[in-house]
Amino acid sequence: MPIILGQLFLVAIVAYLWGSIPAGYWMGKLLRGNKFDIRDYGSHKIGATNVLRTLGKWPAAIVFLFDLSKGWGPTLLAMTVPFLYIMGWGPAIAGVATLLGHCFPVFIGFKGGRGVLTSGGALLIISPFIFLISLLVTIVTIATSRYV
Repeated sequence: MPIILGQLFLVAIVAYLWGSIPAGYWMGKLLRGNKFDIRDYGSHKIGATNVLRTLGKWPAAIVFLFDLSKGWGPTLLAMTVPFLYIMGWGPAIAGVATLLGHCFPVFIGFKGGRGVLTSGGALLIISPFIFLISLLVTIVTIATSRYV
């Protein structure tokens, strides 16, 4: 039992740190200079939607892909490495920890994004069918409400 808890703790820590990488925040710094903070504009979040509104399409596309990969990366790792799988709990813990890392990133004072793409990336690995249903619902909701 202690070995399993240690493995789950390792998965959680690695996934949290991976999720804490603030792509949107760093994109703002890269394009607008060191004093620029994306959280001072738009929705005050670091996600791809705020980057789109503030910095434009290409930076948002890069952040979109990076945030999505933050979700599927650790989850896929926990899904495929037997040491990290731990009776199916590894991918679930990785997905949740990555989401927490994105929403509360340790590197920029625990003020991050909403976690939509990051959780979508994790869900893509854990259950692709549920991911597709969620994607369809999201697209229909955005198309009808015109609100992201």
